[in-house]
Amino acid sequence: MISGIGVDIIQVNRIKKAIENSGDGFINKVFTKGEQECCRRGKNIYQHLAARFAGKEAVLKAFNLGWSSVDWKSIEIENDATGAPRVILHNRMKEICDEKYVDKIFFSISHFGSYAVAVVILQTWTKNE
Repeated sequence: MISGIGVDIIQVNRIKKAIENSGDGFINKVFTKGEQECCRRGKNIYQHLAARFAGKEAVLKAFNLGWSSVDWKSIEIENDATGAPRVILHNRMKEICDEKYVDKIFFSISHFGSYAVAVVILQTWTKNE
């Protein structure tokens, strides 16, 4: 059963400006070391960071949580062996996932030009299924 849907779109320039204004402070607050390394391998670091930022926001929306509910790094966007992005939850975010009986997180991100977008769908199994 679908138990949550989240979508987010962001202008890449917002992330670029946040980094320019606060430097490593913003990056280290929002992104894990793995996310940072992955994004630095791409041609346009700001597009990749913006897509992951949108992904984190979409996850929060799917779980019906606000920005200050959890640590940003408790939601990690990594690439699997094929390069497909996936969501990994840590700490309190993992606990919330378990409390809500979320069995699977469907996830997609994309970026083009000055925008990045992410979509999240949560699947929950009920006791009768």
